[in-house]
Amino acid sequence: MKQLQLRLGMTSTKHIYIKPSFRPVLIRAPTIQQRSFHRTISNMVTKPAFSTTSPSTTPSSGYFQTITITHPKQHSSSSPGHDTEIPFLTITDTLYGTHTITAKSEPLLFNLLQSPYLTRLSGVHQHGITGLLGLTPPITRLEHSIGAFLIVRSLGASLSEQVAALLHDVSHTALSHVVDWALTSPGGESYHEVHKARYLDQSDLVDIVKRFASDLDLGRSEAGSTRETDSMDVFHEEKFPLIEYPAPSLCADRIDYALRDSVAFGKLSLEEARKVFQSLRAYPNTNSPDRLIVMDDEELALKFARAYNAIDRDVWSNPANIDMYKSTGRIIREVIRNQRGRGMEEEDLWRLSDKEFWERLREATDDEGRTVMKRMETKGLPRQEDVYGLPVGTKIRTLDPDVLVGDGSGSGYQPLSVAFPAWGVERGEYIGARKALIGLDRN
Repeated sequence: MKQLQLRLGMTSTKHIYIKPSFRPVLIRAPTIQQRSFHRTISNMVTKPAFSTTSPSTTPSSGYFQTITITHPKQHSSSSPGHDTEIPFLTITDTLYGTHTITAKSEPLLFNLLQSPYLTRLSGVHQHGITGLLGLTPPITRLEHSIGAFLIVRSLGASLSEQVAALLHDVSHTALSHVVDWALTSPGGESYHEVHKARYLDQSDLVDIVKRFASDLDLGRSEAGSTRETDSMDVFHEEKFPLIEYPAPSLCADRIDYALRDSVAFGKLSLEEARKVFQSLRAYPNTNSPDRLIVMDDEELALKFARAYNAIDRDVWSNPANIDMYKSTGRIIREVIRNQRGRGMEEEDLWRLSDKEFWERLREATDDEGRTVMKRMETKGLPRQEDVYGLPVGTKIRTLDPDVLVGDGSGSGYQPLSVAFPAWGVERGEYIGARKALIGLDRN
């Protein structure tokens, strides 16, 4: 990981992370690489939000994304001809392009993007334990959160919907969904969703939103609404259909993680992923209560849907990956829920980055747990022939994107499986084949 500081004219710009040249990482025959993918910031959530009056930095967002915060040098008011310039933040995303947010025009977003209660997600891998150990690409929860935000922003969504997208995964814990295998019943709601309010209570995010609540309320006309009630909606992404929409339809959350994984695992080229992003439309518009995301290219929608299935088969519901999730989950459960850990508590799930949590877990577990952890680090994923079947509770993910019909000018939309019935058959066969594996796992 490289760090670079540039001084241009009267501004000081710090580039936090420069991603190496892009190379797709495939899941097959992985090689263990003992390295840290992130700059670890100890006690992340105890640090104050970054100042807007002095040069500062944020952690790197992740694999496909960088953040640059530029704070122009402050000049004395006695210096003639020099006005204090306005700080701004630049997000450069390999998939979605470059986006700038200034402290003056969008103070809510500017402050949220510097809150340590959000930026800590730069130390949380999207793929949990496999991302930490180098078995899958080091995509982070922060870059995914920002990616979902950039999607709805590009569609022209309201500020409230943009903020809700940015914060939709804010309560994710270390190792992401691995924790679900430790502390959640099979098929139950994800741990981070159940405990979101608990996390928000110990964060500065609610205070930031309240401070700039007037920005969110501009243009609102619901009878009887109050400013605080409306502003708190941003912590409930389910109220915003561009962010969360029932599967197998499109939504910003689903689109972003799928596009990043599609490129990272070689299911789509970078050019194809960018075309998918460019084909997205909010139908009928971003103000409609019935709004949803559709695609304007049927052929591209089919390619995206097939890539989605391929990632589910090879990664998300791959028996080898799930086996590693389960093994890690068992250790976490023994340490946290069964009180067998030495000095480890549930709040560490939010206080620590993946790397820090893994090392703390190693100290807290028993010899058997340490043996399992060492095996994961040295052997990597189990061989496919050694694992078979999927455990109860495995989520089978598919996509059936809605596509515009006619010329797209108000003529409607329909699911891809209706526009192209062969896809409906193909998707159904995939679901049936995966369901047949559930309950056949050996442990």
